[in-house]
Amino acid sequence: MKKHILPNGIAVNQAAILPSPPTGGSQTGSHRPVRGSRVSGRKWGLHLVRRNSIFYFRRRWPEKIRCFGAPEFLSVSLRTQILSEAVKRSAALLSDVEAGEKSMLMELQDTPVNSARIQEMLKELVRQAFVRMIARQESDLTIGNPAPYLSQISAESDRVRAAQKARDWSVALPFAGEIARKNGMDPDDVAAPAVARQVLALIRQLNDLSLSVEQSFDDPLNAGREILLGHGIATTREALKPPMLLSEAIEKACTEAPGDVETKIRVIGKLALAFFGDIPASAIVLEQSFEFLHMAWMLPKGWGKAHGCNRHGQLGIELCALDEIQEADVIDAKLVAEIMGLDTMSIPDKRRRLVQELKPRLTDGYLFVQRDMFNRILRAALGKKRVGRDIDDEDRVVPSHAQLNNRMRAWHKAQKSPCGLPMRVSRPKRRMSWSLEHVSRLLRSPIYFGTSSQTQRSRKATAQKRYIIRDAIYWVPLIMITMGVRPEEILQAAVKDISRRDSILCIYVGNEEDAHLKSEQSRRILPIPQILLDLGFREWVVAKLKAGETWLFPEIQPDQVRGRRLRNLLKTLKLNSDREDIYAMRRTLSSKLMQLGIDTGTRQKILGHLEGTTVDRHYSDGNRPLFNGVHL
Repeated sequence: MKKHILPNGIAVNQAAILPSPPTGGSQTGSHRPVRGSRVSGRKWGLHLVRRNSIFYFRRRWPEKIRCFGAPEFLSVSLRTQILSEAVKRSAALLSDVEAGEKSMLMELQDTPVNSARIQEMLKELVRQAFVRMIARQESDLTIGNPAPYLSQISAESDRVRAAQKARDWSVALPFAGEIARKNGMDPDDVAAPAVARQVLALIRQLNDLSLSVEQSFDDPLNAGREILLGHGIATTREALKPPMLLSEAIEKACTEAPGDVETKIRVIGKLALAFFGDIPASAIVLEQSFEFLHMAWMLPKGWGKAHGCNRHGQLGIELCALDEIQEADVIDAKLVAEIMGLDTMSIPDKRRRLVQELKPRLTDGYLFVQRDMFNRILRAALGKKRVGRDIDDEDRVVPSHAQLNNRMRAWHKAQKSPCGLPMRVSRPKRRMSWSLEHVSRLLRSPIYFGTSSQTQRSRKATAQKRYIIRDAIYWVPLIMITMGVRPEEILQAAVKDISRRDSILCIYVGNEEDAHLKSEQSRRILPIPQILLDLGFREWVVAKLKAGETWLFPEIQPDQVRGRRLRNLLKTLKLNSDREDIYAMRRTLSSKLMQLGIDTGTRQKILGHLEGTTVDRHYSDGNRPLFNGVHL
């Protein structure tokens, strides 16, 4: 069998158009739903389909080739009814096609301009041309005088045709230079032959359509249907709206996101604007998303916090994430060169020093969070059809978790020296439960044993002065250790949130509708432990109720909930620890409950993590088992 395969991998003179598979079947027609005794799966083999007893080779072209005009599928008749012969011919054809694809993709990688951005620029040229044609038809007759307009269009087409013959590619710049700039391209790239040729050909095509529409007064959406569909634009007025800019997509994503996610979206959105610029979201392609996420992966830990705005009377400075990465890279490169030049130091000692002194960067886990937020932004602009879970890897705009994980392996390898020494570290925080010694030091501190100063709580009490102040500093650590609540949950609790339920004194976490909670599962009812009752918690609440106070902890405003004051105090008491910090108190309670044999579901409900089933949430009192064993 003769195979005519061009160097770009596109088969000619052998393409066969297959009938569309039945509704519900796959694109190849070989994966139809099970009907009767039909066995699903690849029945004949990879890239093999059978139609009317004849075998066909059918394979999808990669997206990078399809965007240059190749059809979605390559379909070639193998001209045989014998399966074994079809397998041999398919294997031989596949090797030739893959070689042609590889050659074409290498040529595309050498192209100075991103192909996806070229297609987006051409799409915008088409959109603007159709908008002008429709606006002209709907304008006033005196404004839409056809004679000068027709002469102008004809002269423009003649000028474009002459430029094409003379290979004067600079003529394309006035037509597409501004659009290229808005799509993140260098306007000078429009003059490149590979780009200018497409621009000028499209301009002539649009001008011919404009002349035809002007003379016949046909609907541009119908007359130019093939042009619209060829550039991925539906034949509706809705599809002719301007593309959504990245800044607009960020605002839309923030509007659609929950409150706790909005802040994360704005953070990654700020990075995206610094990296891409305010370009149309549709101009971003997969490889650019990888480059952007790699930039985020290289951000120093704590980036953006040295602005100085928190100092009293200071305006601070505007920080640039790219500058912070460059500064950290320079410092790390200097350190690596210095340590690598120490011939008297062993490899393990060099590795230990690098791990301790290199600038820590963002962790791998946090990068996946950044990826998800970036995905929300592009989904707000492009919709789920372009940014979703059920999309082929080659058609994605934002990489899947599996793709990102594979790419990060390559990034990690690139951050190793020839002798295996690290050139990048992340130092992720790994929290541990508070040890008994740590808890004992807290409970024996001046907060609970008494202090000599009502303002400086870290001072030890004296024989003449001893103050025990029951406020947020006193109660919050105890509540977190014994009840597992988050600091922001208890600090915004109201006095009326403490009440009896089934004769048990409880606290309603997140009782207010406008409470700032991490998730909806954070709303829960928890019994007050006996140890807090023994310390006088009930009497303290009753005193606040009689005094007419609203909040349990009025010294900290509910709309400014932070655990910073408590963290600073623990630091003064020398109780601060990277692994046993204030948030690890919740882990301490969960670990102790697990040691006591409490099941996972109950522990998750106490911590406000588990989202139960519909029955659990709507048709059962899921908090009742938590009250067992609590006595007043």
